[in-house]
Amino acid sequence: MPRAACARRDAGADRQSMTDSSLLRRMADFDLTDTQRQVRAAVREFAEREILPTVEQHEREGRYPREVIARLAPLGYLAPLIPETYGGSFVDVVTYGVILRGASPGGLGGR
Repeated sequence: MPRAACARRDAGADRQSMTDSSLLRRMADFDLTDTQRQVRAAVREFAEREILPTVEQHEREGRYPREVIARLAPLGYLAPLIPETYGGSFVDVVTYGVILRGASPGGLGGR
């Protein structure tokens, strides 16, 4: 068999073994973890209680509600990608996306 054909056959076998690996199956798991679900519920509750009731007023006034945003810090939602040693809460990027989506008024509709 020509050398190039052997290389293609071996590459195909390598690809097949990669697609069968447990690593690839875990990488393709798009379900949220229990912790991420808890964060999603807590962020939604905060947004429904603190953000949603006044969002239209703030939009009309063109005002950034610093007092509402400041209440995110003690919950660990204000600086989620900053390491804890620097005052952040450092979460993974999926949890970060969950926080952003849940805290945005548009994200409240995606239950």
